[in-house]
Amino acid sequence: TAALLVLALLLSAFGNAEESVESDDESDDPAIEAPAPSEDEADADAAAEEPVAEEPEAEPVELIYANCGTMQAANTAQTAIPEILGFWEDENLAVEEVILAGSGECVQALDAGNIDVTITATPSLASPIAQGADNLVAIGAYVVGNIYTPFVPAESPIEEPADFDGSTIGVGSLEASSVPMFVALLNSVGLDRDSVDFVPVGFSPGEVSEFLRAGRIDAYAQHDGAQAALQEVMDMRAVTNETFENVGFHVIFATRRDVLEEKREALVGLMRGIAKGVVVARENPEAGVAMLYQQWPENRPTGVADEDLISSGLSGLVARLENIQPVDGLLFNGTREQMSSHFEVLIAAETMPALEEPMDSFIDRFWDGSLLED
Repeated sequence: TAALLVLALLLSAFGNAEESVESDDESDDPAIEAPAPSEDEADADAAAEEPVAEEPEAEPVELIYANCGTMQAANTAQTAIPEILGFWEDENLAVEEVILAGSGECVQALDAGNIDVTITATPSLASPIAQGADNLVAIGAYVVGNIYTPFVPAESPIEEPADFDGSTIGVGSLEASSVPMFVALLNSVGLDRDSVDFVPVGFSPGEVSEFLRAGRIDAYAQHDGAQAALQEVMDMRAVTNETFENVGFHVIFATRRDVLEEKREALVGLMRGIAKGVVVARENPEAGVAMLYQQWPENRPTGVADEDLISSGLSGLVARLENIQPVDGLLFNGTREQMSSHFEVLIAAETMPALEEPMDSFIDRFWDGSLLED
């Protein structure tokens, strides 16, 4: 079960240690008398016996941290692992985790001051900053690879992106970031959003496969974890092109500049805890999946037997971890070239307004990677 796997992980991480203490006394002979202490030594001994007041422990720093959409196995490193294994507690943080419907809602809550920090899709932050929301800022790149490659059933007549014209595309939700990214793929072959119909079908691989087999959707456009889970129950293949596959920098850490100034160390601690979560997920993905469903039991996939729960989530987690990689030697780092190419795609897809300033100037407003060195 999930609980047993978590317990196994904890037992492997923390062994039992025994200490032996040997006496330093050289003799118990009562005939050997120690010299009487001097007056100064007696005063020092008396002072040493007085209780020493302990410094009060610092109060944990509170952070309201939002994740977007349904938490699945692919998300365990950013939510369940650091919470359950106490990585945030070790950083003296009191993290209140909230789950909001989508990336857009997360950024709106951040801008309104209802949360302190979020992991969200790049388009949802780039667009308001382009429109003048200067208090919002990206402080790290969580996922740098392209996680939004669409898939079709193996027997589908759709062979290349141009074939999507007139098709029906299943997405997790209409607010999902896969929607503007799919539009970007359409733009790369001269199509636009009106060339297809988007239908929300959720994230459950069993339910999505039913939509596909019934012909109610022609393709599924969602993140890497959802695609990997779907491929466990149905033979699927990717439809993409080189232009689209080279677009990365999809998922970022975002906060407000006032939070960055007031709670800088706390933000570093939050990200450090997530970095440790990534390490644990790589070393023991089974336990990572178990912890996700321990923290969010309501997100267990429907139609999956208890004995298959962990294995059903592994492919999604492994797929996500492949897209979380260091850039220039730093985890959660991003380059200006990655950002520039991503923003150009968003502008072409009309997901982000055209810039009225040089790209370098916009990136300066969008990005503050100074925490990554802390």
